[in-house]
Amino acid sequence: MKRNPPAYSRNSAVVGMFSMNQLHYSNPWVIMAWSFFFPGFGQIMLGQYILGWILFLWELFINVHAGFNTAIVLSLTGHFKEAVNVLSAGGTYWILLYGAVFCFSLFTSYQLAVEANLLTFAAIEENVPVGIFAINSLHFNFVSKRRPWIGACWSLLMPGLGQVYNGRIPSSIFILAWWVVIINFSHFLPALFYTYTGHFVKAVSVLNVEWFLFMPSIYGFAFYNSYLSTVEQNSLFDRQQANYLKAKYQPLSFPLNPDKEGRKIRIVATFEHSPDLETAILYIQQKGVPEEKILAIPLEQKNEGPAAGLKSLYWFDMKGFLDYPALMAACFCALGAIYGFVLPWGPVMWGLIGFLGGLGLGILVKLTLPRNPKNRASRESKVQVVLMVDCEDEQVRSVEEILWSHHALAISKVGQHTA
Repeated sequence: MKRNPPAYSRNSAVVGMFSMNQLHYSNPWVIMAWSFFFPGFGQIMLGQYILGWILFLWELFINVHAGFNTAIVLSLTGHFKEAVNVLSAGGTYWILLYGAVFCFSLFTSYQLAVEANLLTFAAIEENVPVGIFAINSLHFNFVSKRRPWIGACWSLLMPGLGQVYNGRIPSSIFILAWWVVIINFSHFLPALFYTYTGHFVKAVSVLNVEWFLFMPSIYGFAFYNSYLSTVEQNSLFDRQQANYLKAKYQPLSFPLNPDKEGRKIRIVATFEHSPDLETAILYIQQKGVPEEKILAIPLEQKNEGPAAGLKSLYWFDMKGFLDYPALMAACFCALGAIYGFVLPWGPVMWGLIGFLGGLGLGILVKLTLPRNPKNRASRESKVQVVLMVDCEDEQVRSVEEILWSHHALAISKVGQHTA
């Protein structure tokens, strides 16, 4: 009896019309740290959006009703009795509901990160093909190579725009909407105006402390999340392009000797994974080179396994670059905002100084961490695909021009003879 092939059990990603989601390696401690800054953030970073949004809304509701942020500012500036009065105001004691859900958010974010690392390893090994393009009559969405720093910078200008850049519309709407709500209730815009016109005392007087203290965590999270989402989306693109090239441009009839008939020249080029590579191949085919004369060899990228998230703390690459710096930026931004209420220049200015200072200090820490030279060399290597094209003498020049114009890293010719 013929056995049916085993069914795939895990998809590494899904691309929808307005959003996308994917499994990826992460450091459980980093994920838990973001849940500490704001319950729900760790879950959102892992792609558990519904749970993350619920925990986010719970934090807002309980924190505002308990006056917890106000109590934090009063406590850290030495006004302990006033902090107690805020938390017990009206005899409602909302703060008693805070602890259990806060600890649950920390626990589940760490646990989910550990489990997601195991699932990511299995999904990459199974290598289930993923559709990276979706379209209907109103919209289209796709996975492509994007620049992580562009998404991060857009989030610095307005939290949520980095998620738009990454094709995650629901997440961007959620962040943008709540950012606007928090700015409104915190009276941040008048405080910003007074700060930059030198009226620091007036800036402090108009701020609503309770809502203002939400801003550092959300600002830092939007910055880091858009960066990380772009990096992981690029990794997904690389894997799926490798699958496509193996399926379409690895003909069994491709000869080992390019000049066995005495008239072929083989052009060998190296590329990074990118849309330019596929475009170059299509242009080469338009020049009359048949598909069976093109061989694409994606180089295998090592599947680091479930421990990859922990190793990212020591990676000075695109994935692990901002883990420490973003956390430190959010932390120092919050501290700057808190102590800015008792320092000259006010909380707005000190919050910005804290963000930039924490980011710079985090990058400095990252630079000083020990790194494995072997792993660093492999991660800094740009060569990801080797492309071979067998063509006639008269096609060589045009093929070379196409390859160079589509960002080939290096080109060589085999089988070219001189008269």
